[in-house]
Amino acid sequence: MTVPLHPILSLKAALRTRLLADPDLAALIGGAVHDAPPRGLDPPYLALGDARLTENGASLAEGAIIDCELVGVTRERGSAGALELAAAVAAALADPLPVLSAHRLVALDLRQVETRHDPASGLTRAILRFRAFTEPT
Repeated sequence: MTVPLHPILSLKAALRTRLLADPDLAALIGGAVHDAPPRGLDPPYLALGDARLTENGASLAEGAIIDCELVGVTRERGSAGALELAAAVAAALADPLPVLSAHRLVALDLRQVETRHDPASGLTRAILRFRAFTEPT
């Protein structure tokens, strides 16, 4: 028996592939797109953050709603660099939609961008919150 690929794993893999292939994002962070915040790596980088899956609420169709975060991290004190990184991420994930394995991405909506500066570490983060609608293939 083959275990089906979880929709969150499928989404994260497709997002990472798309982000790594984007030349504008590569100019800002190179290939620094990680599944979790890397240990010992100096910013800038992008981490695929938390994700939450809920059923889609439709009784006639299988599918899922996935709320996920992408976190851009810079060493700049202000928010300009983090927001530049956020804009590059949003542009990289715009149409066409990324292609998932074992699922179809119906929609990917950027719902919120938040910046935070941590004076203790000197890091500034841009947190992008997306909502994805998927269905099995």
